Amino acid sequence: MSRFLTTLKRSIPCLKYAILPVLTAIYPVFFHYGNNVNFVSFSSVLRLIALFSGIALGIYLLSLIPLKGRGAQAAIVTFVFLLFFHTYGLAFNGLRNWDVIRVEQYSVLPVYVLLGIYATWWVGHISDKLSKQLWTGASIVLTVLIVFNLSRIVPDEIRKASASSQNAID
Repeated sequence: MSRFLTTLKRSIPCLKYAILPVLTAIYPVFFHYGNNVNFVSFSSVLRLIALFSGIALGIYLLSLIPLKGRGAQAAIVTFVFLLFFHTYGLAFNGLRNWDVIRVEQYSVLPVYVLLGIYATWWVGHISDKLSKQLWTGASIVLTVLIVFNLSRIVPDEIRKASASSQNAID
């Protein structure tokens, strides 16, 4: 039992750094829901938030292993991985619209994955101090972006709820 408590005490400081991967994972959900609030139900958004948060936490926990429990580096590595994960479609469509080279999924995806692996490897080797500064900055920026999207979502959700209760009364 004491070994479990010792491990738990050591891992608690790493858990605060999991905030950045979760914020990174849920921001696109809030962004797209804010743009499509009239077409999407809130219950489906909650499922996506749970799914993406689980993916982010899984990647974060896996990245803690090679980084030997350094939470800030693991959070930054997960952040970069999730940036590549969420932006592949944008990059692919941008290259296709640019129309300088022939763009196919089978040629772009491996290059994009290799770039993502290299970027996560490179970020995993930055100093602890810089990692903590990047973690703080990225966490603040993502929190502000999520709050901004929530400020757009909440009034529309209130309108939807009042309209559905008005329809139920009629």
